[in-house]
Amino acid sequence: MAFKTLVVLALGLSCAEASLRGPKHHGKKGHKGGHGHHHKDKAVVAAASNAANQTIPELATTSFVKVRNLCATHLLRHEVSESNEKDAFQWLDGVYDQFEEGAYKIPKSDSKAVRAAAAKVGKELPIQCNEDSYGEIPQESAAKLFSNPMVNLQPGETFADLGSGLGRLVVDAALVANVKRAIGVELSTSRSASACHALGNVSKAMPVQGNGWRAERHQTEVELYQGNILDLGKDFLGQVNVAYVANLCFRPDLLNAVAVKLSRDLPKGSRVVSLRNLELNKDTKRMKLKGTVDLPMSWSVEGYAQALYIYGVN
Repeated sequence: MAFKTLVVLALGLSCAEASLRGPKHHGKKGHKGGHGHHHKDKAVVAAASNAANQTIPELATTSFVKVRNLCATHLLRHEVSESNEKDAFQWLDGVYDQFEEGAYKIPKSDSKAVRAAAAKVGKELPIQCNEDSYGEIPQESAAKLFSNPMVNLQPGETFADLGSGLGRLVVDAALVANVKRAIGVELSTSRSASACHALGNVSKAMPVQGNGWRAERHQTEVELYQGNILDLGKDFLGQVNVAYVANLCFRPDLLNAVAVKLSRDLPKGSRVVSLRNLELNKDTKRMKLKGTVDLPMSWSVEGYAQALYIYGVN
């Protein structure tokens, strides 16, 4: 399959793969509770950053406090082929599952910060899930999304997942989608810390090899940021070719604000994958609906799927 670079951004609103807890998670072995993450964030981020040990430029125009790079690494491209994709997914699940329970049960202070960021944009609806809710796009669904003709990921492109959570989709993009660049941005401090820890574990298991021109052309840049997507500058979004927006739990005003920002700042020819149907008006006129694809999600009942809306940017 031909694939592109992925960028995962997050409002720290972990709907970046979000919704209510799916039935598949109940009783799953090996999960650890989220208690204690709040006190270990700094140590975890530092450890993961050292493991990644890569220097990258700041992409956002906002201050370092609002959007900051936490960790980065390079992962070898062409590492996972279609023949060993199933084995790779099982291995990655083993790496990330140990952090999953903590992603659902983030500290109260973290949850409050995430919802406060959304509250600055608009009022919360009492009948829907909240922005601090969490869920995932399964790896099999991610692979199908990457190869969908409407998304049409190509080598050398950059993909963005808005609300990267633990960053599993970012690593999927790097190892399975054969992208040049995979970036994640997450607002939740505890989920961001766990994402860096997990990325460090993946990096240790797959050490960087080679240098010079070969490394530059045959490795995927993987970068994880902590911050709010609405704080990202046009210099950041202007590099994104495909943006995955996990906005299932976004309140209406926030959903529209993100859509307007993407319409204004994404480059011509980019694609947007949204979990919600976006309002197309004078402020989002650059986006046109290409179609929908139904894929199972972590919160989907067995036999059912989630509709994903795919837009092109003119």
